[in-house]
Amino acid sequence: MTSSCSRCGMPSDPSSSSCRFCGTASAPLQSPAASTPSQPFRASGTAFRSRGKFEDLFLHGLDLLLFVLTLGIGALIWSLIAAMVGQTPAGKLRDQVLVNVKNSIQAKPWKLIVRQLVTYLALGFIVATLINGFEVLVDVGGYYFSTYAIPGIVFGFIVVDTLPLLTPMRRRLVDWILAIRWTDGNGHSFRNYKPQGVY
Repeated sequence: MTSSCSRCGMPSDPSSSSCRFCGTASAPLQSPAASTPSQPFRASGTAFRSRGKFEDLFLHGLDLLLFVLTLGIGALIWSLIAAMVGQTPAGKLRDQVLVNVKNSIQAKPWKLIVRQLVTYLALGFIVATLINGFEVLVDVGGYYFSTYAIPGIVFGFIVVDTLPLLTPMRRRLVDWILAIRWTDGNGHSFRNYKPQGVY
């Protein structure tokens, strides 16, 4: 690899610590393997295109479907891995990234883990209730609390969390609380994302 002097622009001698023309100290060559570590995804302006009304709802539904198809365990493991790069299993398949609303940088792993745990616990409760024939799953606080209050709270949360996806807000309630939103990954899922600038 040939480099040039940062001051005079003449070709540098790799074996010399300074430019032979102007005497300016030359920076050592850096091999590709020693390049700076990959930086977190940051959405560019083109990533915030106009999203379809049901696009985020589709991602939410796909996450739920993957949870059922993988019997819960697979989705949990996949979610933990995907959270490290700002994605969920559905986001990984659709090349979508969850970013912070404030600075457009990929969301912290803990935010995605909390998000997915809330989603999977609610869905797991519903599935377990159906399998158990609507019998009481959590026997605390007396008969009426266990039979009506707990299921009502869970189902109520699911409705309140999902309905905003059908409004102009187009974000789940939990996403609004965590201050995150979906954006196009521009190849992030396929490992060819190139960060723009230094941040």
